[in-house]
Amino acid sequence: MGIALDHWSSPRGAVRRGGGGAREPERARVLARVRAVLREPPSPAALSRGYGPGANHLSALAALGVVEAAADDFVREQALVAAEAAAGEARAADRRLVEALGKVARDADVPLQDRVLAVEVLGKLPGADAVDAALVRATRCPEVEVQAAAASGLTREAAAVERHRALLEELSAAWPVTDAPWQAARVRDALRAARP
Repeated sequence: MGIALDHWSSPRGAVRRGGGGAREPERARVLARVRAVLREPPSPAALSRGYGPGANHLSALAALGVVEAAADDFVREQALVAAEAAAGEARAADRRLVEALGKVARDADVPLQDRVLAVEVLGKLPGADAVDAALVRATRCPEVEVQAAAASGLTREAAAVERHRALLEELSAAWPVTDAPWQAARVRDALRAARP
């Protein structure tokens, strides 16, 4: 099923099948199947040498981008839960997953709690460069909750705190002292702990 979803969501595959419009008649059926895949447990690592555990979820998440699932709150929530489970087992961050989570985090039309969850999942993914870049972009969002969650993800290790110290200090100074999201306290603590 993961391979079928990959082929269906692939731009090259769509061209071979008659262009993006050729997907239209299948959208409802694919969306229903994606929902079912995201409710299943992650696939065994042996089934996909490229993606490892959770390959079925990653394929479903890729297909979700094509079916514009962000318009459906339930599907988006299920996709984020699946992404969080996959993040915990991943040995390397999948580029498509990083991009999808970053896009959700920055989308002002997505409910705030889903945006914060997307940022938190990003912060759990391995790999510094792509993940850090997505988190830095999320810190530019106007909402303090998204900023603080993204900044918290940048404090997962002392080296990351030092790489992003200037940004983290600037954000921390701009946040309220009281009534700030809990992640703001974590960022401030990390800055103090990493201070030479």
